[in-house]
Amino acid sequence: MSISKTNNANFFKNKKVLVLDDCQIILNATRLMLVRHGCAPNNIILVKNAKTALSACTTHKFDFILCDYNLGSGSDGLQLIEELNKKNLLPENTVVFVVTGEMSKSVFYGFSEYEPDGYLIKPLNINSIVTRLINCYRQKQVVKKVRNTYLKEGKQSAFEMCKKYEKAPAVAYIKARIYEDEKDFAAAQKIYINLIKNNDSKARLLLATLLLNEKIYDMALKVIEPLIKDKKFRFNALQIQSKCFLKQNKMQDALDALLAICEISSNNVERLLCVYNLSLQLDQSDLLPILSNKINTRLTNSIWNTVDYSLNSARCHLICAEKEQDPLKRNTHLMEFKKRLKLTEKQFRLSDYQFHRDLLNCRFQLLNGKIKDALAIYQAYLDENQLKTHDFYAYLDEQHIMQSLGKKREILLPPLTTSDLDLTKKSLLNSQEQFQRTRDNKITLLKREAAMASQTDDFISVVNQWLAIWELKPFEINSALALIKSFSNALPMSVPITKLKQVYFEANQTVELSLSKAQRPLWFVETNQNVKQAIDQLETHSCH
Repeated sequence: MSISKTNNANFFKNKKVLVLDDCQIILNATRLMLVRHGCAPNNIILVKNAKTALSACTTHKFDFILCDYNLGSGSDGLQLIEELNKKNLLPENTVVFVVTGEMSKSVFYGFSEYEPDGYLIKPLNINSIVTRLINCYRQKQVVKKVRNTYLKEGKQSAFEMCKKYEKAPAVAYIKARIYEDEKDFAAAQKIYINLIKNNDSKARLLLATLLLNEKIYDMALKVIEPLIKDKKFRFNALQIQSKCFLKQNKMQDALDALLAICEISSNNVERLLCVYNLSLQLDQSDLLPILSNKINTRLTNSIWNTVDYSLNSARCHLICAEKEQDPLKRNTHLMEFKKRLKLTEKQFRLSDYQFHRDLLNCRFQLLNGKIKDALAIYQAYLDENQLKTHDFYAYLDEQHIMQSLGKKREILLPPLTTSDLDLTKKSLLNSQEQFQRTRDNKITLLKREAAMASQTDDFISVVNQWLAIWELKPFEINSALALIKSFSNALPMSVPITKLKQVYFEANQTVELSLSKAQRPLWFVETNQNVKQAIDQLETHSCH
């Protein structure tokens, strides 16, 4: 049944409305239509950008928010809604409608996880949406009244009030939520199951969420399974599925679910960062540049726009170069690293990015085998930076550097929470610790095999073992000495001369920088000279 303008006048009389659009003409027209329907002019706030809207929501509590998606320059409507949610500036009883000139799948699902009350397609006709606004508002008021009664007078009084609103669609959900608050999960499940029997898919989502929160992950996954192939609910179902997998430490399954969500909508920076961390952990480095590009397109003007996150666009190419065996592809990644680093530096003040940049440049020099330059950068970094608490990716950078250079210093991370993003960070840290333990065990085994081969004068095996050790953990002084000594007995013809020269250069530099001439073994000078001559001769021979 339609609601006439006369009936609407009293309804809107004391309601506060925020209208957000970058077009002044649309703002004025919307304001005029609201006034005609009884809204007091001083209760309507018009804003043209997200920053002003955020400020308005900080100082006012609105009954209605009409939020445009495309706001021109600056944050878009989705970024605003995300920030309002993060900062708890959206009361449960505020009616939020998203206004857009296009209803693309990406826009719809981008907003859907923040559960707006509806979507409006431009051009707006306020007469056609008044009924929707009023119905949404009244439904939320029912929820508010029952919740307030429950909080003030208890469960029975709240349930008595529910009887007055038996026909309201939300009443069953309200009762189930009260049972959840009372820790009576069996009663809440019973309500949801009865609703599911009537093909209520929202109840299925709510039941799966309840099971997820109660750590009954397998059951939650089973409940949600029918919705994974349902186009309407697939997005929300995949969200619950990915959370279950993260909690179960099934990281490959979690990555697959998150990638499926990103195929539907790639607007959420936090989710993209989760995918980035899991790709890093699972050694799927080919995904990192693609992900970092997607992240960077959404970072600007968002709450996630920090130096640490922004530098992933450069950092990911450094990581790819560290893993790449093909010299041409490796150089391509290094060139892209330099380009991205310069682009990021233009976005921030020197004081904000300097330490992050120094750590990345140190990694860059290590990757190129320039240990002297890497040490100089790291020492200058230590002289200037006394902070022990790091941003997450900067923490990983310094850990990598310390392991490579054999340095030790206590560095800390801010406390990690139970959010999905922090779960992926914890998992990445745990996997790296496991990798280090595995690597150290492998090095111990290789050293043992080298010692056994040395006893039988199997010099080729000895040098191959030390090359493998150097590949796992370069720039370690004892390994450098052992490697040069093994080169004096044999040079493996199976290893390209360019690789041998690079490894020898790194080992020799490590000795020179780690030990003074007086500290070096007596055999070193003559042996080192012989090795250098042998490698030079081998290079000359290979050229002919």
